Amino acid sequence: MSSTRELLLRAGGIFRKHRTNYLQEELNEHIAMLTADYVRAGMSETEARISARRALGNLTRVQEDYHEQNGLPLLENIWRDLKFALRTLRRNRVYSTLCITTLAVGLGSMITVLCVASSLLWTPLPYPNAQRLVAVSEADPHTGRWPFSEPDLLDLQERSKSLAALAAYRASALAMTGTGEPETVQAAAVTSSTFALLGIKPIAGQIFQESQKSVVISRDLWRRKWQMNAAVVGKAIALDGEQYTISGVADLPADLLPGVELFFPLSPRATESRTAHDIEVVGRLREGIALSNAQAELNAVADSIARDNPATNTGWKIRSIPLFDFVLGPRTARMVWMIFSAVALFWALACANVAGLQLARSIARRNEMSTRLVLGASRSRLFAQMLTESLVLGLCGAVFGYLLAQYAIEIIRRLAAENFPRLGSLHLDAKTIAIAALCMLLSTVLFTLLSNRAPDFQGGRELSRRDRGRDVLIVVQVALASVLFLGASLLLHSFVRLQAVDPGFDPDKILSVRVNPSFPASDNTRRVDFFQEVPQRLERLPEVAWAGASNVAPFSGYGTANRFRLDGENSRAQYRSAAWRAVTPNFFRSLGIPLKRGRSFTDADRDGALEVVILSESMAKQFWPNEDPIGRRLLWGKSGNPKTIVGIVGDLRDMAVDALPVPTMFRPFAQLSNAPMTLIVRTKGDPIAAIEDVRREIRSVDGNAAVEFQPLRRAMADSILRPRISLTALGAFAVVAMITAAFGLYGLISYRVNQRRQEIGIRLALGCSTSSIRWSVQKRCLALVTWGLVLGLPIAYALSTLMRSLLYETQPAQPAAYGLVLIIFLAVALAASYGPARRASRMDPAAAIRHE
Repeated sequence: MSSTRELLLRAGGIFRKHRTNYLQEELNEHIAMLTADYVRAGMSETEARISARRALGNLTRVQEDYHEQNGLPLLENIWRDLKFALRTLRRNRVYSTLCITTLAVGLGSMITVLCVASSLLWTPLPYPNAQRLVAVSEADPHTGRWPFSEPDLLDLQERSKSLAALAAYRASALAMTGTGEPETVQAAAVTSSTFALLGIKPIAGQIFQESQKSVVISRDLWRRKWQMNAAVVGKAIALDGEQYTISGVADLPADLLPGVELFFPLSPRATESRTAHDIEVVGRLREGIALSNAQAELNAVADSIARDNPATNTGWKIRSIPLFDFVLGPRTARMVWMIFSAVALFWALACANVAGLQLARSIARRNEMSTRLVLGASRSRLFAQMLTESLVLGLCGAVFGYLLAQYAIEIIRRLAAENFPRLGSLHLDAKTIAIAALCMLLSTVLFTLLSNRAPDFQGGRELSRRDRGRDVLIVVQVALASVLFLGASLLLHSFVRLQAVDPGFDPDKILSVRVNPSFPASDNTRRVDFFQEVPQRLERLPEVAWAGASNVAPFSGYGTANRFRLDGENSRAQYRSAAWRAVTPNFFRSLGIPLKRGRSFTDADRDGALEVVILSESMAKQFWPNEDPIGRRLLWGKSGNPKTIVGIVGDLRDMAVDALPVPTMFRPFAQLSNAPMTLIVRTKGDPIAAIEDVRREIRSVDGNAAVEFQPLRRAMADSILRPRISLTALGAFAVVAMITAAFGLYGLISYRVNQRRQEIGIRLALGCSTSSIRWSVQKRCLALVTWGLVLGLPIAYALSTLMRSLLYETQPAQPAAYGLVLIIFLAVALAASYGPARRASRMDPAAAIRHE
């Protein structure tokens, strides 16, 4: 008989009960025949039947041998073990619920973070030959990275041989009209090479050329404004008052340009200023060219540009980094790795907690296991039964963990995609599920091995070793929880200090209004009149206190900077740079920035009048340390046009809360009218309530102006989104870890009290005080927590040094953080041991002595 046929017959034997009945009938016939023979030989009926059974041997063994030859004993044993495990776990609902909940939370967290890490860190960019794409930028001698200027970009294209292709883009916000309600769209001027370099193909229509007055819109904008109507190709729209034709629809690169919904042509010109650095560049390395070799060539290109243009490019370099690192950013990578490490620690803690629960349960079941051993059960069968129970627990935890992960991933995809575009396609993939399943299987085997190291469930020495093993597990749990809690405590201190930072102005009751007038940006006269009239109208509203405007919206992440020289320095003097802002007269009053000396801007500071500038306090101290700069002049940019200093104002942090104030120059908007502007409106009450009135006044001046509103307090909160995410994630894991450790401590102390009932009863009978009994119970808990902290805090300190870049004005050795951890864990130890200690002190001595 072939092995396949035999296997099929054995499998069929499992489901055919008549085979067992047939064997029983055969055995009964043999017994009857032998009994008749013995009766004829002179035996009585009873003696004959006994002799017949004795002659046939062990009938049970015969049935088992027959069953093994006609079935699959392994599968049947697994099925029996599975049914027994389900019945056992159903009878112990508290134990089962604790194990399954712990595993579900731990495994769900692990799956979720694995998905996030896979999406952000391990999934390549969706561009052709993405591994050969680099982000190229300029770098000045002092302040670091800058975008390219248009002439520098053209020189790079001409002189670089290591870059096979270049793509350039300039992001901006434009007013889109002619499509219904005017709105501000995030747009980017791009070179036509961008489409081929990034593999962007049209969904409808075609790609434009640089010489065309055309745009390519995103799929989202197509759906939102035109309901994905194919007739959109060829339609005319106005961007900042200029007419464009929609040439096509495409999936635009959300990774590289998050939020951008529209591309229009960029044609770099050599006649533009080399000091206007506003173009980002992406290049593809030629085949066979390493990044280090390309960087060496870029250094040579930068040197040749500097030799040809010493007034603007002396000391400037060109830098390149992999595009993946540029898109991701160093802070995001560090944040993800920190959360991943926290989840790994939490998973280890969950495993330790479940192992401790199983170890305690195995001790409680020692009588059951000893009885099974005496009745002939093999040690392997006992291990198989315990392994089946662990697998059932692990499988249930995996199922609930998977559902929890699905829910968490949906929330992350909905809330975080705006700030982390790569999370917009977050999903559970087969690789992540396989890794999670492997973790579940390994932890299940580990649980079983820890709780069943030896099958001798009767020896006192073995029980003592198991007690020590559970102590070790509790110490490990406390150590892991303390690592998580210290990290969360440091982040909490950092976050509290971030929220307490004084940005230099009062962000409450301020409405930030991004305004894009419908007329062309080149119409400077209309722009000046618009941003002079609109604030005046707004200040006449009863709910508005002050209204001003700036080219930089506070906490938008966008900033401007320019070079300058001190009066009297020649063009080859030391390079100096500072941030600059174009503002209207009441900008400082709107934000609440104090005027320290001199005067503020007025409506008289217009084009044709004396060109003036106001300095921040830090800039005045840095460049005029021992004198009053009021009345002095600085030379602006490459042209060296003199600007007279008329005032000093307080420092402000308008880029990011955690960024130190930088030297800043303020120019009157009327003398620098080509900058995009944001209105800053200080209200007397809730800024949200003033939105409709503000919109009405703006539209009364320009009926097609595109406006966007955001309370400044919300923008400030969004600027510290990454610290908030880190704190929330690590804090949640730390709290759950502490609760898990507390349950473990409570279970251990309760078990110890139950184990020592006779001892406690004798001590009470001999006159021991109840306070002494309580202290003896709580002392053990405090000792375990102390050992856990002794082990965990040094590890936590070593790991916290890796978090230094994520902390704001907080050192890894922050005493307050360590003190908080010590206080909380000592409180947890006392709380976890209070109940068992109280029960121990109230025992009936007689009942305790009789306890077995």
